[in-house]
Amino acid sequence: MMSNHLFNKEIWIDKWLDNENLIKIPQNFTKLRIDVGLAGDAPNSAIWLSEVDDVFVIGIEPQQFMWDSLNLLGSANNTTETIIHPEWKIVQLSKNAITQKKQIICSLKNNFLPIKTAINNVEIPGKQNFFVNTENEIGASSLRYPKEREHLIDKTIEVNVCSLEYILNHIPWDRFNYIEQIKTDCEGLDFDVIKSLGKYLNRIVYITSELYIYESEKNMEFIRWMELNNFKTLNKNGGNVNFVNNNFLEEIDINNITNKTLGK
Repeated sequence: MMSNHLFNKEIWIDKWLDNENLIKIPQNFTKLRIDVGLAGDAPNSAIWLSEVDDVFVIGIEPQQFMWDSLNLLGSANNTTETIIHPEWKIVQLSKNAITQKKQIICSLKNNFLPIKTAINNVEIPGKQNFFVNTENEIGASSLRYPKEREHLIDKTIEVNVCSLEYILNHIPWDRFNYIEQIKTDCEGLDFDVIKSLGKYLNRIVYITSELYIYESEKNMEFIRWMELNNFKTLNKNGGNVNFVNNNFLEEIDINNITNKTLGK
């Protein structure tokens, strides 16, 4: 276990915190969204940052390999010329921009907070083993041991781990009534990641999570748990499931809160 100060420094948010240990979100941003599991292109963050007005996005990803790509796609190989850039919008931090097919779509405006950690349903921050898949370039690694795909494990690394509740304890809640959307892509750990919201679960409007193909029974448990906690299942979009908080249905109409993710 490490002290909160050291943990905040290790996961890169130390410089974002004010004297009250709250995230310094610029006053001109009135909306919050959280992207858990960015992979190497953060397409959902890119959609929100380019298409949602006045939004501040918290992006969470534990692997340095992925941050190298998010900094500049292809930088791990010291070149971007041989890397195939996707058709969709991506985050490129070295350019301080959202790009698409190598073209800048919009600049970042101090509205993307990168956090280098994994998320799990833990009480205190710490470290856990993270199983890196040989397909890590497309984001197929996880805290969850992939027993059905263990032959694809390339290596095991140690990463920082905390709960979403821990991250959200640093939000200046006097300025925000809710978080518009959380997206998770955690290779079989999504249910645990959402449970880690703790007391903040009822302050999320939309939740989009990956359904893990190897755990259909746990997927159903996840959906039942969400519905018991006053969320409505909107739809299953490919390998994802979308939920909406019944407490915010009127707010959605009044403020036109959109449910935006890649493929929707």
